[in-house]
Amino acid sequence: MFDTEATTRELVRVLRGDRSQEALRRRLRYGSNVAYHWEAGRRYPTVAGLFWLAHRTGVELGEKLPTFGLALSEAALEPWTVEGAAALMQDLQANHAHAELAEYLGVSRHSVGRWLRGESEPRFPQFLAMVEFWTARSTDFLALLCDPAELPSVAPLWERRERARSRVRDQPWSPAVELAIELERYRALGTHETGWIARQLGIEVETEVACLELLVDAGDIVLRDGLYEPVRVPRVNLQGSEDRLRVRRFWSQVAVDRAEDTPNCRGGWNLFTVSEEEYGAIKRLQRDYYRAVRNLVAESTSDEVLVLATMQVQILDRSADSE
Repeated sequence: MFDTEATTRELVRVLRGDRSQEALRRRLRYGSNVAYHWEAGRRYPTVAGLFWLAHRTGVELGEKLPTFGLALSEAALEPWTVEGAAALMQDLQANHAHAELAEYLGVSRHSVGRWLRGESEPRFPQFLAMVEFWTARSTDFLALLCDPAELPSVAPLWERRERARSRVRDQPWSPAVELAIELERYRALGTHETGWIARQLGIEVETEVACLELLVDAGDIVLRDGLYEPVRVPRVNLQGSEDRLRVRRFWSQVAVDRAEDTPNCRGGWNLFTVSEEEYGAIKRLQRDYYRAVRNLVAESTSDEVLVLATMQVQILDRSADSE
C-alpha cells in the first residue's frame, strides 16, 4: 500500500493546477488557506472536502463513478456533500464487515459505522485506504480525479498496473498462466515442464511459452530452483470500456467452448420479465455475488484447482444504447 497521506498532498497540488493557494481558497469558499494546510500535511481534507475541491476545479467525479463499477444512489452523484460521500462509501463497502475495516485502519468499528451513516467523515487518506481494502483498486479510483502518473507516491504502482493491463490486452491467457504456476500440482513437479501448463489449460504450447515470456519480462514471475514463481500478482482491472468488452468476450467464449466438453461445468439460464426496479435489484445481487466470490477466494488457503466464473445479466428487449 502506498503512503496515502503523501498521495493526498500530491493530489491537492495537482488539482490546484496553476492557481495560487489564495485563488483556490476563494474558489472553494473557505475562510482560511486550506490549500496550504492540505499540501503541507498540517491537516487533511475530509472525503467530501476533497471531492468539493475536485468539483470546483472541473473534475465531475459523479459522472465518472459508474465507470468504477458502482451502482450509485442519487445522493452519491454529488459526492462533495456529506450525504453523497457516505452513500459512495456504503456502495463501496458491499458486504464487508465494519470490524474488518476498523482493524485494517486502526480505528473503532463505531467510527466506521458513523462514517457510513454520514454522522462523521474520515479524512481522505483514510478513505484511500478504505478503497484499497474494499476493492484493491485505489489507484484506479485516483485515476477518476487525475492522471496517477502525476502523483510521485503512486506513479510506480500505477505504471506497473498499466503494464499488467497491457499484458492482459495483448495476451488474455497470461493471467490464467500466472495463476497456474501457483497450483499445488505444478509446485509438485519440481522442475518446469514446457507444455504442462498448456495441457492443464487446454491451450497451445506456443501460447503458454509466449505468456511466460511476457510475465517474466513484466517482472511478475521469476524462474527459481527450476519452477516459475509469482513475484507479485497485481489485481488487473481494465479501465477502457473497449478493453473490458474485448476481454469479457474472450472469457465468455472460453466458458462457452469449455461448457461443450467439460462434464462438471455448472451453469444455467433464465428468461423472465420484471420491473425496472427489480432489474436493478438483480444487478446489485450480481455485484454482491462477485464480491462474495472474491472474498472467498481471498480467504482460501489452497491452490488445488483454477476456476473460471462468468455471469451475464442483460435486458433483451431494448438496444444496449438505450439501457
